[in-house]
Amino acid sequence: MAAATGHVRTAPPLVPDGATGPAGAARPDPAEQLTRFQSKAAGRFTVAVGGTLPVVGETWQIVQHYRWPGWALWLLVVAMLTAAVLNTAVLKTRDAHWRQPGGTEPPAASEQT
Repeated sequence: MAAATGHVRTAPPLVPDGATGPAGAARPDPAEQLTRFQSKAAGRFTVAVGGTLPVVGETWQIVQHYRWPGWALWLLVVAMLTAAVLNTAVLKTRDAHWRQPGGTEPPAASEQT
């Protein structure tokens, strides 16, 4: 908006030395990026732990219903966590392979029948 003198106020640059990112957008500060990443990671970890608690409770009810020994709960919890970690590792490995030069592309959704 123009001031009474006819001059337009401009905001100070976000990044010193005129450094810009893609399409001329200012690059965020690395410390700010790290802080954002840590905040998002902490939030996602909290949600994951919160989602795990009901699963452990339900598994405990199954163990009690079938009168299995107490160690069966921990065996099942470790098995579920192992399956989740292996699934993530396989998907990440496959994704990394597809992104390499010469890697085969994943089949299209219409070809997966």
